[in-house]
Amino acid sequence: MARNSLDHKWRSFEKAIKWVHSKNIKNKTDWKKLCKSKKFPDDIPKTPMHIFSKQLKGKGMGYWYGTGKKSTHEIIWRPFIKARKYVRDLEFQNTNKYRAWAKSDQKPQDIPAAPKRVYREFTDWEDWLGNKDRKQKSYLNYFETKKWVQFEKISSGTIWKKLASQNKIPKNIPKAPDKYYKEWEGWPKFLGTIIQYMTYEQASKFVQSKKILGDSSYREYKKKNTLPVNFPRVPDSFYKKQGTWISWGDFCGTGRISTQIQSEDTLPWKIAKPMYLKIKIENNLKNLQDWEKYTKTHDLPKGLPKNPDRSYSKEQVIQKGNKRKLRYNQNKKS
Repeated sequence: MARNSLDHKWRSFEKAIKWVHSKNIKNKTDWKKLCKSKKFPDDIPKTPMHIFSKQLKGKGMGYWYGTGKKSTHEIIWRPFIKARKYVRDLEFQNTNKYRAWAKSDQKPQDIPAAPKRVYREFTDWEDWLGNKDRKQKSYLNYFETKKWVQFEKISSGTIWKKLASQNKIPKNIPKAPDKYYKEWEGWPKFLGTIIQYMTYEQASKFVQSKKILGDSSYREYKKKNTLPVNFPRVPDSFYKKQGTWISWGDFCGTGRISTQIQSEDTLPWKIAKPMYLKIKIENNLKNLQDWEKYTKTHDLPKGLPKNPDRSYSKEQVIQKGNKRKLRYNQNKKS
């Protein structure tokens, strides 16, 4: 006979529900797990709402489990204003804490775990939890927060975010000050880490003391050594913005000029550029490594240098208002 048949010899409702209550069932998941147990009695229905429909009518599975909880569609929700006040009084700091509470036995049944689905008046979680009002009342102002940060010598935005994720920022300071304060001026001013960089002359003196001979030599040095904090990581770009950059030859004290000027055979950049691009496309060269392998085994047209970054000045390769570089050189660090 079918397991869910009404003609099956079932235990009486009173005895069946007493047995279920003894198993400390809290929800549908617990009930399903129990039903799959090998020790589940043959005379207790797995679909009680079908077998004991008269006894459970209007009471729901919560009555069967012994929790007394009603299904969502049967609950008469507490009015929005009263429900929100109840939640705000508990002062949850975030939605994760609220959701953990909503899953516990502490949450009243007439307050929803998902208020957005229940109340038309719901706007956002900050309003529901009351966090926005509490923040405005309790957070230090921008200048007080800035003073605390600089006293603690927090040196970067990355370190700040790490401390915030570990809850090591005081409760009266927002974890995301860049989004909270209207006075926000950027991380360097907030942290007090604005760097006074070396002048062109001071930086030039430094690279010459390290026997750096040019752009490529500088990149190699930078990979293996720690630069001073006040030395710009991309000196040519930095000093160009200041209007003091002359050339790598001048910067490194070598007096070198570009190969293009030294060789009369080197093609002008306007002619060389489409030739480079044609070689790249026809041979499917995707990066600098591909280009270097290609030039080791292939001869280039006359007047076309193997190393355009050394043969042409950046002013030629990067035209004013158009900062697109050769694609084969896109992965090369400046």
